[in-house]
Amino acid sequence: MSKLVVEELSVSLEGKRVLEGISFEVDTVDIVGIVGANGAGKTTLLNAVAGLIQTTTGKISLDGVDVSQLGPEERIRRSLGYVPDGPGVFRSLTVRENLMVGGMVRGDEDIEMVITLFPDLKNCLSMLAGSLSAYQRRQCAFGRALMSRPSLLMIDELSLGLSPISADALARTLPDIAAYQVGIILVEQDIDRTLSLVDRAYVIEGGSIVVDGSPGELLSQGSFVEKYLWGS
Repeated sequence: MSKLVVEELSVSLEGKRVLEGISFEVDTVDIVGIVGANGAGKTTLLNAVAGLIQTTTGKISLDGVDVSQLGPEERIRRSLGYVPDGPGVFRSLTVRENLMVGGMVRGDEDIEMVITLFPDLKNCLSMLAGSLSAYQRRQCAFGRALMSRPSLLMIDELSLGLSPISADALARTLPDIAAYQVGIILVEQDIDRTLSLVDRAYVIEGGSIVVDGSPGELLSQGSFVEKYLWGS
């Protein structure tokens, strides 16, 4: 059974249709990329799946359960994790407190899982999140989302605000996260990085999916390469 199934999803904001007829699936341990230009609707799609904005039509199912009418808190309880763009941490709380907020009733065992994935955080648990580097804050945001033990993790702009070295280091953790039986949806501005990580990618243009396929399938299409890699 797919972790996530999105069927004919449409979203209107301020009277304007911004997503139209979006359909896709994410299976266990899949890493799926959402690709498109700025303003194409990538973040809107993640926010709709997370329940942060209302959908106009369509259906969203998590682990076979229709969650289309549920709020974001209930979707988290049903194993959805979300790392939004930006730092994504409570700057006035310690790293440990940030992680505990993510897990609510989770304990040290789950923190150890996060430390295994992000060992840089081990010596930062008592530090205020606001005092961390951009890379450490991003790791903390990932850890906080993982503390709820999601079966599906959505990541918006993995590399935003990070150096290329830090972004590559963070990207290398995705297969390790997937190994915990977590499906991943990745929105990332660096398309080369995205295609190096994902099993399948969906290209959004004008609020609709215009093409999808494995990285190899997409790279074999001259129009995709010219438009999204060469900028033609």
